[in-house]
Amino acid sequence: MAKRRKKALIITLSIVVFLLLSYFGGGYVAGLIVLENVFGHRYDHGDGWEFEEHVIKMRGDYPGLGDREEVSFVSNGNRLRGHIYFAPSAKGTILFAHGIYGNRDDNSASMQEYFLKRNYSIFAFDMTASSTSEGKGIPGLHQSRFDVLAALQYLSTRNDINKDKVALLGYSWGAYGVASALASSNMPIVPKAVIAMSAFNVPMEEMMFMAKKGAGEILEATRPQLQWAMASRGGGEWNLPSIRGMETHPECNYFLVQGDEDDTVPYKVSLYEAASKSAKRFESMLKRGYGHLGIWRSKSAVDAYKEVKDYFASIEKEPNCYELLDAYVASKGGKETYSQLDGELMGRLETHLETSFAK
Repeated sequence: MAKRRKKALIITLSIVVFLLLSYFGGGYVAGLIVLENVFGHRYDHGDGWEFEEHVIKMRGDYPGLGDREEVSFVSNGNRLRGHIYFAPSAKGTILFAHGIYGNRDDNSASMQEYFLKRNYSIFAFDMTASSTSEGKGIPGLHQSRFDVLAALQYLSTRNDINKDKVALLGYSWGAYGVASALASSNMPIVPKAVIAMSAFNVPMEEMMFMAKKGAGEILEATRPQLQWAMASRGGGEWNLPSIRGMETHPECNYFLVQGDEDDTVPYKVSLYEAASKSAKRFESMLKRGYGHLGIWRSKSAVDAYKEVKDYFASIEKEPNCYELLDAYVASKGGKETYSQLDGELMGRLETHLETSFAK
């Protein structure tokens, strides 16, 4: 009887161990596959932008964004390409970091043009595996931090840039990059101001939110395996909270912008929320009725964009859908209707920069 019990115990333990190994090992492999599908490719300016290019003003729609210096630098072995718009007698330089799937010449060109007109030089670049920059993919969301650090390192070598008057401005993926970059112990340049729009705080929490958004809360059970896979793929500091930058450099002036209806970087995983819970000093704007896209545009432009998307969905299968779209956009006042900046936000950001650079 004792032998039978011992044998049964051994079999039971073997089954438990097998199930645990299958659960964790299988989940780990599945996590690696998912991460490869998400991050193991380029983010080129392709077909996904066709609708946007017919509706929103891009760099080519702004005559003032013609003359610029093309530059390049290396980040983690990949050559990244960017540009500098030099303002005469510049008040300072703004380094801009775009969102994932975006690039330096996307609809953020409206902000570049705005600040260039107000005598700020602009340094923008394509991050790893994006548009004109090198890279077959990225290890994870944390890559934007290292790209921003590499961009700052490059900027520190320029003799025609005032290193005492540099600001960082990032959106979404780029916002995480500009905020988390300040946690580095060897900052090439410590900026006077940091503007983070729609920034997530912790990469793991952002990934879990997006996963559960697509497949439901049941995926919470796979958190250990996904975290294991992300750590394996990402290497060191893959999960650094972006608020760590604010903790490391409290002397910088911070301005955080967040949409209260953002379903890509929701409030609960945002840097905005993390900073609000802390005793850190920062300026902010919580934009009511805003989602993730168009956070810097006016409310009328955002509402009009929703309407034109609905219209396009109704004609998308037509062979001349883009001709119909162009006619619709023209009838509503052209691209300016959908590209108009939020005057209140931009005015506050300009004041923020002037105050920061005056220190």
